[in-house]
Amino acid sequence: MARTKLEALQASQGKGKEKKAKKESKKQKAESQLVEGTSATGARTAPGVIAEKEVFYYQSNTDLLFPKVSFQRLVREVCPRGYRMEAQALMALQEAAESFLCGLFGDTYQFCLHGRRVTIMDRDLKLSCKIRGCSSGSKEFASGGDKKEPGAESSSPPPVATAPPEPAPTETETPTTQMTETAPTAETLPAPIFNS
Repeated sequence: MARTKLEALQASQGKGKEKKAKKESKKQKAESQLVEGTSATGARTAPGVIAEKEVFYYQSNTDLLFPKVSFQRLVREVCPRGYRMEAQALMALQEAAESFLCGLFGDTYQFCLHGRRVTIMDRDLKLSCKIRGCSSGSKEFASGGDKKEPGAESSSPPPVATAPPEPAPTETETPTTQMTETAPTAETLPAPIFNS
């Protein structure tokens, strides 16, 4: 018995779905192998190869590293209640934060390599913050943790020496003339020069 158009169509659709499912499973398998560290043949990759692939991947794209919603939640938690922000402002803030953190960790890793190590430590991060002049925001982090000496008081800034105030002029002394500045007007400002 001959096949009808409907039977042929159903048969071709089924094959197409199988091919598509097969391609998707291959893609998922390749992605999982990239994460696990095995190649397509089942052999382990050399140490550092996957890290190099990840470095190349993140250097070649311009996507954001943090999820947008998580960063937005963090910003809203830090800001006082009642602030409203536009989406573009949050994006700019996230770009700046990611750029700062990438630079900070890059410097931290350079200090780590200078110390002939491959694992970054908190002292590398502290040194990086100290050289950059950034405040870490946490006094514990800046001071090195909970290392307090017994009997040590909280450190307060040293007193600042100020000059004694000048005595007011008496009636017999003539006060010095003080110059007062007035706001510039259109007549006192120079005329603009336009080069064509």
